[in-house]
Amino acid sequence: MARDPARIDRILWLLTKHWRANPDLRLGQIIGNFTPRVRTSVGGAEPGDPYYVEDDVIEAALRRACKHPSSCTRCGGTGVIDTGNNDLPCDCPAGDTAVFNVCGEGQLTGAEMKRRLLGRRT
Repeated sequence: MARDPARIDRILWLLTKHWRANPDLRLGQIIGNFTPRVRTSVGGAEPGDPYYVEDDVIEAALRRACKHPSSCTRCGGTGVIDTGNNDLPCDCPAGDTAVFNVCGEGQLTGAEMKRRLLGRRT
């Protein structure tokens, strides 16, 4: 599969914009924040391996965060709330479009998680 070389400048621009707005974050934290989570067999969640995440997934998450940079104090614009045990979609608009890797379900958006796994309507 040939990847679009133009994605590099787009992603670096978004990364720069997000990092300048959040200068206390380390690069690894930023990459981890925008990598879909994987639920563990004991009900917890851990960051997915960024090696297996396509660039468009991270680009979309960065784009959402840059669009709503500080709009949410709960998730910081990522759409993901880390409870320490499970990652959950935030109730802000970014939470509906955040992508989660769910064991046995595959990749689900936050809206799909709320509807299917949490029994909430969005």
